[in-house]
Amino acid sequence: IGGDDFIVMFQSDDWEERCISALRNFAAMMPSLLNEENRARGCYISEDRRGQEMAYPFPTISIGAVEVPANSVTTHLEVSSAATNAKKQAKRESGNSFFVERRNLFA
Repeated sequence: IGGDDFIVMFQSDDWEERCISALRNFAAMMPSLLNEENRARGCYISEDRRGQEMAYPFPTISIGAVEVPANSVTTHLEVSSAATNAKKQAKRESGNSFFVERRNLFA
């Protein structure tokens, strides 16, 4: 979609378990990607777009999920709008997060 946002489309019944598994695997793997100095500091230091050194929090994953029944939408814009709202809800939580839109948006 752009930047660090992307979309995954599942057709399997176990999509929720797959999302939860992705969060768990990322959380388990993340510490091994950081050096001891960064882990002790609780953040990593890198240059921003202007070349200034900045402290950044460790990367996390936020998943916003929307179940879209077959033949229930007329345009991709409907799905995009619902997915954007679900993503915003997930990002309201700190750390790795998972939000599932439970309302029936496509009735």
